[in-house]
Amino acid sequence: WSSYYMSQLYGSLPWSFCQGNHDYDRNCDNTDARYSTYYNKYFPYALYSQQSAFGGAMEGTSMSNTYYRYTIGDVKYLVINLEFGPRINTLRWAGRLCEQFADHRVIINTHGYMEADGSLLVNGDRFAGNNYSWTAATEATSADVMYNELVSQYSNIFLVVCGHITAEDIVMRSDTGVHGNKITSLLVDFQTAEYLNSGAG
Repeated sequence: WSSYYMSQLYGSLPWSFCQGNHDYDRNCDNTDARYSTYYNKYFPYALYSQQSAFGGAMEGTSMSNTYYRYTIGDVKYLVINLEFGPRINTLRWAGRLCEQFADHRVIINTHGYMEADGSLLVNGDRFAGNNYSWTAATEATSADVMYNELVSQYSNIFLVVCGHITAEDIVMRSDTGVHGNKITSLLVDFQTAEYLNSGAG
């Protein structure tokens, strides 16, 4: 159902997506590789690569790691969508994109990155990408590795967006990269949020 409803956006406005733990064939609770049969079936490369902003995929026709390029006014944006618990070679791929498109402002979109208190999902945290039973086989990393190896290292990265951890409101943190650039990170996940009806029509 989610792919159906999300498909209603297709052709209406530019959008992209990243893969979460529930989007893997075995929900990351296995010791196998990153099987994504159903993810790529319902979000097929053949369809989404036709979007005008689509830049490419890291691995063939897999939608697990992709990038998109947008221009708004005179500003160029690069959106990099990363797999859950990204591998080191995935982070390096993303870093090369930041270098290749040095004149773009970069947004990193990934599933698991922040806790509800604004801290990073570090090694050992219950819901960190490398704390699932697939870790050894898939070389999954935690968010502190992602920060140290990618997010903090490139001056054109200014925003990280994630979900995975439920929160009743948007959670924000601010960091300073090694080049002095400000990096804002947002946790947006309303699975358990309760909304009050204001009475507005």
